[in-house]
Amino acid sequence: MMAGNDSALRKLMEAIVTGDGPAVERLLAASPVLATARLEKGATRQAAKENRLGGIGHYVYAGDTALHVAATAYRLDIVRRLIAMGSDVRARNRRGAEPLRSARGGRRCATQEQERFDADAARDDHFL
Repeated sequence: MMAGNDSALRKLMEAIVTGDGPAVERLLAASPVLATARLEKGATRQAAKENRLGGIGHYVYAGDTALHVAATAYRLDIVRRLIAMGSDVRARNRRGAEPLRSARGGRRCATQEQERFDADAARDDHFL
């Protein structure tokens, strides 16, 4: 991702967290590179607050992708869309977390919702 595009990627991440499907589609249509983009800057001890996604209680780190956020937010429809657009399921952020690992660390969803997400993901060949 080119320098200065963190802003566009963050807008996409916020739309994912809020479940604003039309905004996600608009942002991806306007800039398909966002499906594969990685954050250049993310949470550190000095910059934690501005890198917290309040809607899901999760920090974003350098190297995170929209797929990391969609998986963490249990937005399987968006996860599938991002993968179809070439998002890397093995992309690692600065802490070494991959998108599916991010899904396991999400705190917003109840256990039942996480189990549904895991079952859907297991059935989706793109996840395997």
